[in-house]
Amino acid sequence: MTLAWAYRYIVDAAELHLDLELCIAALLDDPSPVVRRALAEAIADIPDAPRHIVRALADDGPEIASIVLAQTRALSETELAQYALTGEDCVQLALARRVDLPPAVAACLADKGGAEVAATLVKNLHVRLPDAVLRRLAERFGGDRMIRNAIFERPDASASIRCDLIEAAATASASLSAGSELGLARIEKTIRAATERSILRAASARPEQARELVRHLRAKGALTVALLARALISGERAFFEAAVAELSGLDTRQATALVGDPMGAGFAALLRRAGLPFYCLTPFRAALAALKETRLAGGGRALRSIAARVVDRCAAAATPEIAALLAFLRSLEKEAALEDARRAIEAIAAGLLETSAEESVPERLDAPREPELLERLNLIDMSPVETSTLPVALAS
Repeated sequence: MTLAWAYRYIVDAAELHLDLELCIAALLDDPSPVVRRALAEAIADIPDAPRHIVRALADDGPEIASIVLAQTRALSETELAQYALTGEDCVQLALARRVDLPPAVAACLADKGGAEVAATLVKNLHVRLPDAVLRRLAERFGGDRMIRNAIFERPDASASIRCDLIEAAATASASLSAGSELGLARIEKTIRAATERSILRAASARPEQARELVRHLRAKGALTVALLARALISGERAFFEAAVAELSGLDTRQATALVGDPMGAGFAALLRRAGLPFYCLTPFRAALAALKETRLAGGGRALRSIAARVVDRCAAAATPEIAALLAFLRSLEKEAALEDARRAIEAIAAGLLETSAEESVPERLDAPREPELLERLNLIDMSPVETSTLPVALAS
């Protein structure tokens, strides 16, 4: 509008500005929403727009209010937060899209907004969302796959939030699998394995947050011997180092130095100080020695060569205490073998498809796939272990 344009660019005449304000304010009473909408579009992004006019437009109908609230810098954080708490869906969506969204407003949207508002807020990468906001969104919408994955992909999502999202995905997968022909125990075991792999992948992607993740898992009672064994057999040594550091109370550098010499007396003392059972010493030493030689990393997936070395070493030193852990290690070895076979088949299939595509050169219409938060579950029997014979740390 001409009046808004004049207000924006005429900066020298204070009297003229006042006259323009009066003229613009008069338009607020126009009965036509088309006029008020045009005024909102013209004045929304003016940095020093008259505050009373902006407030009047923000209090207008939802469509007009959304235009102003999406851009205006004339309102305070407290005022914007009030609109986030009381506004309609379109008003909340407009606030969620702001590139300068204040933290208090984000918190209000996370607490009161619906699924569409939450998805818009999470996908707004122009702003950094505080940990409390992301945690609240995860609590409210952890069952929504799209929102869950969007939170997981945010660079400001902490390791503990990622862990909670993985568990939410596992819960959702369990409910979807409940109607299958598989028994409940097998479903729970398979989902637990997939959850552990996903947690280790998250730790591998953010090694600087490994200690935080370990602390979170410990507080939830999820830092088990089984998870530590899987971490080592998957090549996630940094996660293991963070875990024993947290359990022993040492700093990470001290723990790393002791883990670097798994055959030494210092490593055995570290495990004792961490409160880990004595039967863990043999398999953990074998796994660390194998990792030192091979320098492999599985990204959360068990490595067959490492698993085989550990199983052989434990089988040679079998004791009643280590029997349950040995059964678990053998299940990891089988899991790794199955994964190697699947990857080989996928590689062969991909090669055949690529060859076929080169011959026929069809136009590909594949839509990009949404990233999976929890890996696709493979409901194949993996040497079931009788949980009643397991130590508590393995049975949990």
